[in-house]
Amino acid sequence: MLNEVFFRGLIVKKLWLTGVAFTVLIAGSAMAADMPVKAYRAPPPVYFSWTGLYIGVNAGGAFAKVSADQSIFQPQCDGPICPEGAALIAASAQSPRPRGFTGGAQAGYNLQFNNWVFGLETDVNYASLGRSFGFGPVLVAPGFPKQTLGVGSTSESLLATVRGRLGVAFDRLLAYATGGIAFTNERYEETIAVTTAIQAAPIGLFNLSTSRNTGWVVGGGVEYAATTWWRVKVEYLHMDFGSATATAFNAGVGTTGGMTGSSMALSTRLTVDVVRAGVNYAF
Repeated sequence: MLNEVFFRGLIVKKLWLTGVAFTVLIAGSAMAADMPVKAYRAPPPVYFSWTGLYIGVNAGGAFAKVSADQSIFQPQCDGPICPEGAALIAASAQSPRPRGFTGGAQAGYNLQFNNWVFGLETDVNYASLGRSFGFGPVLVAPGFPKQTLGVGSTSESLLATVRGRLGVAFDRLLAYATGGIAFTNERYEETIAVTTAIQAAPIGLFNLSTSRNTGWVVGGGVEYAATTWWRVKVEYLHMDFGSATATAFNAGVGTTGGMTGSSMALSTRLTVDVVRAGVNYAF
């Protein structure tokens, strides 16, 4: 009898607890249904940063232009042929346009603010920009035994720059303008001789040379970050090394033809255009 009462009480207790738990579960579900659902927020986008140090290599083509002007001063030439001779020598000035391979290495640093990228870059490059030239012999005037001829060369094997860069970044793409100081080792040399049929040795001989080392450079390019560290670029640069002058006095015999005491003046101007591609590694 006692066991039967105990088991009945136990069953009633379990039923009561089950009912309570069920009620709590339903109430909790209803409350959860009434609570506002928090909207999903995607993580903020991660933009590529151009800030940092980089080194790289480049290769391309260089196109130089040497513009030359020359004139002769003949204080003891007073014959009718003197103007023709002076004009011929002036017209014989050579303006070669050497072109060739250029390649080297560069290093720089970028600092990015929002979409603006400020940078400083320096590069040193080999350039194959040498050329020889010649002219003549050409008669000063028909029937006159005086003639002129000449040979010369221009050489240039170094192109280097120190440039600032200002660009706009479109995530991994950077478009930039650049400008600064340019360096070279260009040299222009020319030898002009004036001869006559009545004298074996030249009556006029002039050895002239000009050289320059510094100038300015401007340009622009596009660079793309293929990975976090590796970047590729294409670039155009225009370099202007200004003018250089030289004067040479007559080293010939100069006893005939009004060449005694004469001198020649030479002025040259050098510009170089470079189109190249490069690869950079960023740290």
